[in-house]
Amino acid sequence: MIANKRVRWLSALLFSISSATVSAASLKEVAEAVKAQDYKTALEQLDVLAKQGHPEAEFLLGMMYQYGRGVDQSFKTAADLFRRSADKGNNAAQTNLALILMSGQLGKKDYKEAVRLLEMAAESGNAGAIYNLGLRYSKGEGVQKDPAKAVELFRQASELNNAFAQYNLAYSYVTGEGVAADNVEALKWAHASAQQSFGQAIVFYNFLASKSTPEEIKKGDELLAVWAKEKGVEVKPVPVVELQDKAGADGAAAAPAEGAAAPAEAPAK
Repeated sequence: MIANKRVRWLSALLFSISSATVSAASLKEVAEAVKAQDYKTALEQLDVLAKQGHPEAEFLLGMMYQYGRGVDQSFKTAADLFRRSADKGNNAAQTNLALILMSGQLGKKDYKEAVRLLEMAAESGNAGAIYNLGLRYSKGEGVQKDPAKAVELFRQASELNNAFAQYNLAYSYVTGEGVAADNVEALKWAHASAQQSFGQAIVFYNFLASKSTPEEIKKGDELLAVWAKEKGVEVKPVPVVELQDKAGADGAAAAPAEGAAAPAEAPAK
């Protein structure tokens, strides 16, 4: 689990570096330092750029503090850096700041401000922000609960290949909350999520498949193939897992994926 979190954090940071617009030479040094786990060098480079007011550097430095890489973990410092970057329009910083505000790591949870930030980031096409905004409408946090709006946002993020959104969209199709129940669509989106190695979705897909007819599974696969071709996404088989018992499987399938994992989501291309 620790190794997976490290890979997720590292992938997000390196993607953010590749998407940044500040000095290519400086960010190349940062990327190489991060890969080598030479956080001291990465911090020195980012600190210089952040002091110059570069929003990407402020965001990346914030991630170092958020995850405690090369520095003592400090959500307050991370939030301050994200705020500086967010105020300059960085949608990844807006998303991460929103997640911190909702986590309670700074004290009282502030869903109202988080929603404001997520709305701005979502307008910029950030898949993680769109997904997390959907969760707020699903739960009625900072906004009036609106299952249909939640599904709409889950679908938008799913089209951007966000695994968390795809899982929640599949779940919505199973429960019929916010959208008409459709087992074939549920299979399609659960597969799309599971093939990105999202453990909860892998269990969920196996559970759905165990309750579906061969025809439904085939139709779900066909729909996924069409979608994947349009998006340029490779279709991969879902690992088969043993479902311990019906109660356990139902329990695993019942809980929508939380946005806690979403800080690892990179800004949508």
